[in-house]
Amino acid sequence: MGKKAREKRERRSTARQGSATVADLVGDKVSGYATAYVDLLGMGQQLLKMDSVVRSNDDEKRQQYVADTLLPIAYFRHHFKLFFEKFYSREAAMPPGPLNAQSRAIWQSYTAGNPPLVTVFSDCVAISVPLDYDNRMTMFRSIYALLMAIAGTSAQLAFAKGVFVRGGIALGYGCVMRDGGRDAEVLGSGIAKAYLLERRADSPRVLLSAELLGLLRGIPDGLAHDPTFPVDQALRDQCLGQLRTDEGQAFIDFLANPEVAEVLGGPAKLLDGVASHAHRNKAAALAGEYDEVKAEHIAKKYDWVLQYIEDVRARVCGSSASP
Repeated sequence: MGKKAREKRERRSTARQGSATVADLVGDKVSGYATAYVDLLGMGQQLLKMDSVVRSNDDEKRQQYVADTLLPIAYFRHHFKLFFEKFYSREAAMPPGPLNAQSRAIWQSYTAGNPPLVTVFSDCVAISVPLDYDNRMTMFRSIYALLMAIAGTSAQLAFAKGVFVRGGIALGYGCVMRDGGRDAEVLGSGIAKAYLLERRADSPRVLLSAELLGLLRGIPDGLAHDPTFPVDQALRDQCLGQLRTDEGQAFIDFLANPEVAEVLGGPAKLLDGVASHAHRNKAAALAGEYDEVKAEHIAKKYDWVLQYIEDVRARVCGSSASP
């Protein structure tokens, strides 16, 4: 074989290896998902400051920037995954307690064949949990794990770092997108709906779509409460128990979650710590580099947090703020 023929064959071989089929890029089925899109309040504005910080050649300023911006983002990613893995674990005990052998076998089989997908970028996390509408136990347990993960992450970040989470959770169909032979993300209506909800969540909270709330309340045909399924009932009640409604909009009641509060030292300690950060963040916004309109807009977000804290304190502790 001549040199030119060899080079031509090599070029064709390289082209075949470099091309990707549809199956390499897109999954072969469309499924239903509960998708959450969450990010950190005000962190986009902080990331815009990186250029000026780097150009300042001020090592102290750079170190402070890393501590105030990059570390909270890393902390957010890390703890979100930890909380979700804890509550989605095939062995995790969930209400109404340890599953019986039959329910545990169903859950283990379901999670093995339907893994959730977590996508992390910048200060954002998107997670899509597959739902089997014909199996209420796995469906409600999946949603429960998602709500608990967001509640835990939101409380942990607010308490430890003074950084607040906002976002949205919605139902929708999606298809798995692949990258390099692995399942990378779920693309579909769920992530689009969740993103739009996050845009509406002007205060630091994670909103639920009306469709998801309706599913939990048993509004859709065929999903009305059936008292012969105590596991379904317990899981659904636990999901609804994690929610609070404000001006007709349901959101995750993350500071009132007893399991999360216990991990962080108890309800009073959690609420006092988050309130201290909210007061500090509000004062910093009003005294910072923002114009008056922008500063007042940011301050109102922390006013909402402080009002929410007092609402939780009255419900959980039965008292006003600690002296």
